[in-house]
Amino acid sequence: MILEVWWAFIILWAATTAPVGPNVINCISVSQRQGFSHALWTVPGIALAALLHIGIGVAGLAAVIMANPLLFDLIRYSGAGYMLYMAFNLWRSNHEVFTPNKISYSSKLQIAGQSFLISATNPKAIFVNIAIFSQFVDPNLPLKDQLILLIPTALIIDSLIYSGYCSLGAQLTKLMGSLRRQKLFNRTTSAIYAIIATGLVLYQAPK
Repeated sequence: MILEVWWAFIILWAATTAPVGPNVINCISVSQRQGFSHALWTVPGIALAALLHIGIGVAGLAAVIMANPLLFDLIRYSGAGYMLYMAFNLWRSNHEVFTPNKISYSSKLQIAGQSFLISATNPKAIFVNIAIFSQFVDPNLPLKDQLILLIPTALIIDSLIYSGYCSLGAQLTKLMGSLRRQKLFNRTTSAIYAIIATGLVLYQAPK
């Protein structure tokens, strides 16, 4: 793979990873409610989901999913259901202001697992990741050599971007110094989760 192609991959992968979506909202929300160090466990969950998406593309399973409406709907509705579950729980939470000695932490594995589910069941992320990755895999070159370069590059980009959003969430903690502000943040985040869930239900597989 020539250097120019690799740089193009970096730019395009970063450009599609950075916009706000389910992963970003999750990183910010966890960081704001449980602190930066716990929120960083969203990153391995998201990275594992990205590996799953890439694996689906490399194995040629994307065409199977797109050609099977029932399988596509199962992924889509599973993601929407989980997002609604998170929206419901956040809406009904006790809206505690984050303090290290007071907060009830989720386990790190629970945070990673939650993040994996959010990312892995987002059909738009699946198809976007597959579409980008497949553009940079040259069938005339050894696949293994290309994957050795592209996969770590993609995961490093994901890790840096989502760690940055975790940091942003931690900074928001300083602004949530009252129960009223914390409640507003939780309700707003809950509404965003519900909107994303609605988007997943309405999302159609690319033709």
